[in-house]
Amino acid sequence: MLKLLGMVFLFLGSAGTGLLLSRRLARRTELILLIQKLLLTLSNDLSYQKTPTVRLLRDLSRDESYEKLSFLGEFQDLQVQTAPVSRLWNDALEKQPGLQKEELELLRDTGKILGSTDSESQVNALSLQQKKLALILEEAMAKQQTQGKLFRSMGVLCGFLLIILTF
Repeated sequence: MLKLLGMVFLFLGSAGTGLLLSRRLARRTELILLIQKLLLTLSNDLSYQKTPTVRLLRDLSRDESYEKLSFLGEFQDLQVQTAPVSRLWNDALEKQPGLQKEELELLRDTGKILGSTDSESQVNALSLQQKKLALILEEAMAKQQTQGKLFRSMGVLCGFLLIILTF
């Protein structure tokens, strides 16, 4: 009976690990989609509403749809621009979990854009960032589909292998 219970735990642990790794890939894709939405919102607000950058970031930080982008929370109580937006942005990015190198680099470049030039130049630069992010998203979705299935399948298969080896 104890051996059977051990086999069940081995299987569940192995399958759970595969599911966890697959879920991590899905979370990355969700985060990239949210960043894409953020860039589009920034571009639209700068283009059409001409909202000052500090106020725009403060407003976005209070928007519940961006709560997974925890770095925006740093702008929630910002009333007066105490430092360049790019420095505030980069400092805030350090507190965002789950970003990989590509996304982090893209967001750092975005921070350099914000508040540094006129709104038209910012909108053009944000458009370029959106195109770069679309490529990153495409790659992440492909990786999620292929490796996600692989991780789930390998987790279950390794679980069965462990059961067979202990039997």
